[in-house]
This record gives sequence, structure tokens and C-alpha cells, in this order.
Amino acid sequence: MKKIFLLLFIIFTIQLNAQFEDRINELSEDLQKGYTTPLATWTGTYLNSGGYFTAGVSKTFGFKLSLVGMMIMIPEDQRTFKLSDGTETATFFGEKGAAVPETEGYLVYPPGVNQTSVPAAIPQVAFSALGTELMARFVPETVIEDVSIDLLGGAVKHSISQYIPLCPVDIAVQAMYNKLSIGSPDLDISTTNFAINAHVSKSFGLAILYGGLQYEKQLWILNIPLPVMN
Repeated sequence: MKKIFLLLFIIFTIQLNAQFEDRINELSEDLQKGYTTPLATWTGTYLNSGGYFTAGVSKTFGFKLSLVGMMIMIPEDQRTFKLSDGTETATFFGEKGAAVPETEGYLVYPPGVNQTSVPAAIPQVAFSALGTELMARFVPETVIEDVSIDLLGGAVKHSISQYIPLCPVDIAVQAMYNKLSIGSPDLDISTTNFAINAHVSKSFGLAILYGGLQYEKQLWILNIPLPVMN
């Protein structure tokens, strides 16, 4: 399972890196923010998702090894951003870049990858005992085609319903931390994400109905080395 995820993750990262480098280097520093913000939002959503699908926590001992799949939707308002003159152009997830007339022709802005949704998956291993669950996410640093990637994350979840006699549902709180790094000779991306949540679930045989509220915080750093002037 881990090898399958790692292969998919590497393929996506290499494709992302190649397209991203070509497009981001065409923009000024001010425009890079508008172009990349939806990508930063996507990575935050990706890393902060899949942390739970049940509020149930074993009171004795539990072990789970899972590959959590998800489909992250890209809102329409994150597929474009406005230039200083009000013209709309593509973000990383958008389609066509704007062509703005100038005195000597047109200034053509870079296109996006034209995606309205992005499938993703993340590996998790969890151990639980006495109403507390520890979860870990890990992809070791891997370098392919000059692109290096690594992922490290973890979470702790604690059952609240165990303190409520005859509680008809499972209730839990959780804190989660994740860090993803993508590097290449032309750019480095680093994102650190923190989330806390409270969630409730109810099991109906093999089906689980669950929901919750989550607060998230993200630090996204994009570093593009400046060319060396001789």
C-alpha cells in the first residue's frame, strides 16, 4: 500500500513541479502570489484532510494501517485572479492565461493546468489504547529526476464520549501536524500545517456516519533562487 501511494505521489509531484516551474518563472513577484494561492490552499486541504473518519477510539488496544483517498474540489473563484487593471487570468488550477494589449503587442500570462478537482491519497498508521489514538504519516525523502519530496505528519486523538455514561455517539477531539517539502534546482516548496478538530460519529454496521468542526493554520513557503549574475 505504501509503495503504491509513494509511486502516485512521486508521479504527481514531478508533473506538478515541471509545470509549476515553467509558469511561475514567467511572473513577477506580485503576480506569483495570485497565481500560487490556490495551490497553497490545495496543499493545506490535502494535508489537513483524512485525519479521521470515525470518533471511535479503542479502550484497550487498536491498530490501523490505511491509505485514505479523497477528491479535493477546486472552487471556480480559485481558478482565476485579477490583474491590477481588473483583467482576470488563470491561477495554477485555471485554464487560459490573459492576453493584455500593450503598445508593442500583447502580454500573454501563463495558463494553468485546467483542473476543477484533484484526487489524492495519504498513508496513515494509527495505534490506540485507553481512549487515546496516535497517528503517523511518513514518506521518506525521495529524489527522482532532480525532484526531492518528503512528508512527515502526526496526530493525537482523545475520546470524550468515554467520560459520558451511555453516550449514544462517539465524540473525540484531535490535534494534527503535517509538513510537506518539494525541492528542485529551480524552486523549493515547503508547507507546514496544523489543525485541531472536534468530531462525532455513529456506526451502523459497516457504515459510519460522521462529521466535525476543524480549525486549520498553514505556513506555505515558495523559494525561487535568483539567477547568478556574472
